[in-house]
Amino acid sequence: KRRIHLESASGRRDVILDGQSKNGVLIALENADAVLSGFVVTNAYALYSRWGVFDVTAGTVTNCAAVHVSNTLGCYAGGASARGENAKLLDCYFEDCKSGDSNGGGYHGMGGFLVRDGGLAENCFVTNCSGVSNVGGFQLVSGTVRNTTVVGCSGRGGVYQQAGLIENCRIVGNTGSEANYSAGVLIGGGTIRNCLVADNKSSTIPSGIRATGTA
Repeated sequence: KRRIHLESASGRRDVILDGQSKNGVLIALENADAVLSGFVVTNAYALYSRWGVFDVTAGTVTNCAAVHVSNTLGCYAGGASARGENAKLLDCYFEDCKSGDSNGGGYHGMGGFLVRDGGLAENCFVTNCSGVSNVGGFQLVSGTVRNTTVVGCSGRGGVYQQAGLIENCRIVGNTGSEANYSAGVLIGGGTIRNCLVADNKSSTIPSGIRATGTA
């Protein structure tokens, strides 16, 4: 849990951690002053019982990407997580992040990222991500997701919000088919403000915003 700052000198282009489609990758930040910037994880899977290839309980992951990654049974997210008041995902990109089935519980199986326990995701882009036992884009348990785009994701829908704030986001062109969800946004609680939710499609469930709790 040391204070550390790792930054790619050339930005998000040249520092690539390639799992070659057979290896797990875990980058865990656990110090509020820790910063990881300019790294790409690709062709890898999240390790068992972890919260994505970028697993942040404290610290900042910025200008990083997870591309073509997946999780295994018992993992909570394919791409990343911010789960703590000092945990931040900033300016990050998630593409083709996939989740397999989960082993139960409420936070399993989303494709892109998870925010809980007061975490923050801001200025992120999530595309072509999918979930089997949860949404393809992101799940917000508590905390804030701001200025983020979710497009072309699939599974149980685009976004699942249980509490917290979703603000100035674009949630467009996602699909879903699971009963009791929504192709766009499923809200069980919290606030969604100044967001574009459009062109989400499903033949069996609501395609825009579905509120099931106090929102």
